Amino acid sequence: MQPSIPPVNGLYFQHAYNHTRLDEILGYDNYEEFRDYFEGAPPAERGARLGPHDGVHIAVGGDLASGQRGNISSPNDPIFYLHHANVDRIWALWQSVDPGNRLIDYGGPIMIEDPIAARIGNATLEDELLFPGLSRPWSVWEAMDTTRWPLCYDYLTPGRRQK
Repeated sequence: MQPSIPPVNGLYFQHAYNHTRLDEILGYDNYEEFRDYFEGAPPAERGARLGPHDGVHIAVGGDLASGQRGNISSPNDPIFYLHHANVDRIWALWQSVDPGNRLIDYGGPIMIEDPIAARIGNATLEDELLFPGLSRPWSVWEAMDTTRWPLCYDYLTPGRRQK
């Protein structure tokens, strides 16, 4: 059964995607809380409110909201890439608050069965990210820090100290 998603109106971004809400989310000390509130709400409250990640998909609608309907065509919408670049930026900001802990804080339940690994359970830093025909598999650990090899990029964010 799919959770019921509340209707989204033009006020969504004013209430759920603002500096106050993002500061709150960046303040969560562990990945599980960060993920739950960035997605929308803890699992017990899912569907009660939208977070900065899932809410943009719903607010934009069309293909971008397709995951909420059970199919995955979000990448058909060019806004998907702009949105997910910002998701990546917010993730890097969260990590930068406490890099000693947050660059290794990752886990939680695997949401869908991985047909290649054929396992269900909890995500780990050793899990592989597959890029068929593009690159060798990477471990999640290799992708956790955007500033080191193989990614080697950083975000210029006002008010944040750069390395």
